[in-house]
Amino acid sequence: MSSKAADAIEARGFARGLEKATMKYTISVVNNMVKKFNISLNEACEVANITVDDYKKYSVV
Repeated sequence: MSSKAADAIEARGFARGLEKATMKYTISVVNNMVKKFNISLNEACEVANITVDDYKKYSVV
């Protein structure tokens, strides 16, 4: 495998890992807002700029 190909694969892996970490953090923020501020899931998702569908999809992960 060429160095350029390996670098591209590594970059994609890094990007995926960063995306997963960001989503985990966002889910954590939503959970904390619901618990601490007594707001609905819809409101917390709106504030965190995530859809309820994405929250449900990634909160299982």
